[in-house]
Amino acid sequence: MSKGARGLLPPACVPVFIQWILMLIVHLFSEDRNKLRMENKLSNLESMVVYDLMVVLKYLNKKDKGALRASSTTLRRRIDELEKTFKIWRIHGEVDSVRLRRLSDEICTIQELAIYPLITPGCGPVFNYLVEKHKELESISIEFVGHEDTDENKDQDEIVLTTLSHNNLKSITIYGMKNTGDITGRLPSTYPNLVKLQLTDWHKLSDKGLMKILRRYRSNLRELKLDCSNITGVGIKRGVKSLPNLESLTLISCSNLENGELVEILSISGSKLRYLDVSYTSIPGLGLDKIFKSLPNLETLIMNGCKELSNRELLEILSIPGSKLRYLDVSWTSITGVGFKNGVKSLPMLENLWLAFCDELTEGGLLEILSTAGNRLKTVHVNGETVAEETLRIQYPSIQFNFVF
Repeated sequence: MSKGARGLLPPACVPVFIQWILMLIVHLFSEDRNKLRMENKLSNLESMVVYDLMVVLKYLNKKDKGALRASSTTLRRRIDELEKTFKIWRIHGEVDSVRLRRLSDEICTIQELAIYPLITPGCGPVFNYLVEKHKELESISIEFVGHEDTDENKDQDEIVLTTLSHNNLKSITIYGMKNTGDITGRLPSTYPNLVKLQLTDWHKLSDKGLMKILRRYRSNLRELKLDCSNITGVGIKRGVKSLPNLESLTLISCSNLENGELVEILSISGSKLRYLDVSYTSIPGLGLDKIFKSLPNLETLIMNGCKELSNRELLEILSIPGSKLRYLDVSWTSITGVGFKNGVKSLPMLENLWLAFCDELTEGGLLEILSTAGNRLKTVHVNGETVAEETLRIQYPSIQFNFVF
């Protein structure tokens, strides 16, 4: 180890020295380690000149850096001062108010924070403290653990309000919100930086509350996910006007969402929408062809588990000329495939097709669907009993067929 002014490790010594560091990391977490010997080695690392420590960090991967950082308070401080790697913190395992306070105080920089799950009682004020202390935060992702006690769930209101009011955030993900009151009326008037918003399993989110949220974030929002909510979409066009930059919209298991309301939501999405997932909703698809004409850049359409979707509705959607669709999933639906050859001119960009567990799909219907696809089609997922595997492989040698049973 160099003792010079610059502290430069000779290049030939670097690989050997890195191996020594990696062995040290392994021994730090082994049960039979010699405590005194480990302390001596750690002392050498802790006192290492800055340049040599920078060289060491350059050759270690993120996992090994994390292990080295966790070995002593001094190394944690020194690595945090030198490294920009430790800006993203994903914490798996229950986090309560005590642990959350420690995270706030002990971590130097938090650019992205994910906690799965957060035990909310008592966490409201501590979470406010964390956000106030770490102005550099750009992304927050939280999974809540619900409680039967309404008073305990009120901490969730405070945490969500703090998160939604943070002006610098670009990404917000919230799972399992058990909202006990209308917090949306207390949000700031604008939220210009938000790009990604995911509000999953927020059963008490109302259409009115959603409109208040979207009005504040509409300008730059590119990704919106509202899975497992009770929204209907009624009035959203009038309340929000438009989401001009939206590229991805996910509405999985929004059981109260029907055709008319989906039309409202899609009508404010704008021409930039590329990804749409309405799996496990009750929409039959009637009348959606007019809306899909205004989505010229749609590349991914997922309608998995839409039991009301039948041939007629799917034909309406796919009959729009100039399709850019690359990924289509209509698994677990009632389509038969009959009529596709005449109803759909072509799907020239289609690469991945999911038809798994479509029990009414016939062999002739499958062949009609395949005839509409261009030469870019790479993968098809289909029931094994729909058609003989060998027939498909001979007729379409360039396509990989994945058969499900």
